[in-house]
Amino acid sequence: LVDGQVAIVDELVIENFNINGATLDLMVYQAQIQMAGFNIGLYVIGEHKEEAVLSDAFKLLLHTYSLPINPFDVS
Repeated sequence: LVDGQVAIVDELVIENFNINGATLDLMVYQAQIQMAGFNIGLYVIGEHKEEAVLSDAFKLLLHTYSLPINPFDVS
């Protein structure tokens, strides 16, 4: 749960991927919250060697994120 809403959480790890001679090392954490009429995506992206810091940052993001108002509330 993120701010009381069900979130789909996933991660992607790319290690030593060669692109035109350059090596890509990437770690992506993502969460998606699907609500009526819109989706919210939360991401933490960085180098794989920083996995521990990225993981902690993502957990903190999920724990502290809040949507203060309903975006469709006009009052």
